Amino acid sequence: MHVGPNTSLIVSNNTVINNNSGSGINVFLNSSAFVWRDVLLQGNQAGIKAVMNSGVVLEDVEISNNNTGIHLVRDSSANLVTGVTINGSGSWGIFCDDTESSYENDSSPITDSVSCTDFNQ
Repeated sequence: MHVGPNTSLIVSNNTVINNNSGSGINVFLNSSAFVWRDVLLQGNQAGIKAVMNSGVVLEDVEISNNNTGIHLVRDSSANLVTGVTINGSGSWGIFCDDTESSYENDSSPITDSVSCTDFNQ
């Protein structure tokens, strides 16, 4: 699922995105995605990838068994509001390619490795 350029998307209500050779959700070029309410992302290269000043807001989402859970590139961000689970990633739970990208985690458990700056820290 691709979002961009300069667009927004809401993904919700028992949606399953799985077994893609690329990203489950790819948000790019000044775009945003709000992913909430029982969404499952699994078996993808990256569960969610945000590129070039893009952002994602996640609530009640399971990201499991992807190569990377969330991949942030070139000044992009992820906000994990509540109920987000990231586990079973082959490499990283959350990975940032640069120092301008970051994530914010209000209360969600991340059991996989993180290579990214938490905005709250």
